[in-house]
Amino acid sequence: MKVISLWEPWASLVAMGVKMHETRHWKTNYRGPLVIHAAKRKADRASLLFFSRIPRTATVAALFDRELAYGKAVCLVDLVDCIPTENVSPHVIEKEGYFGNYSKGRFAWRFINLREFRDPFPMVGRQALFSAPDDLREYIARGEFK
Repeated sequence: MKVISLWEPWASLVAMGVKMHETRHWKTNYRGPLVIHAAKRKADRASLLFFSRIPRTATVAALFDRELAYGKAVCLVDLVDCIPTENVSPHVIEKEGYFGNYSKGRFAWRFINLREFRDPFPMVGRQALFSAPDDLREYIARGEFK
């Protein structure tokens, strides 16, 4: 089982079921369970300025009612596809366009089967994909989901 760290609020958007694609400048051949971890480091100013331009929908308003989970694993998804962003359907971009960079030359990682953790799980993140630590695997095996 692999883990990826995302800055907040993007990790929480995945946990809320709003963001079901992660865009990256690199592709992955990994398919299977993927833990979404909220990085301890806060987003940079440019990212936060971008996020501040998102239209205020009920979903985005709900995000501001959440306590962001810096330094914690927030959910488990299944990574089922990784495709060039130019092949992503316009419907997905319309729905999630504010939550990722869909410019040409990037890749969209598609998530399904969201399972939000009952309590975010404290752990240290890393860059790129990394293996889930044993204590997180045990937490998941106990079915600690909402």
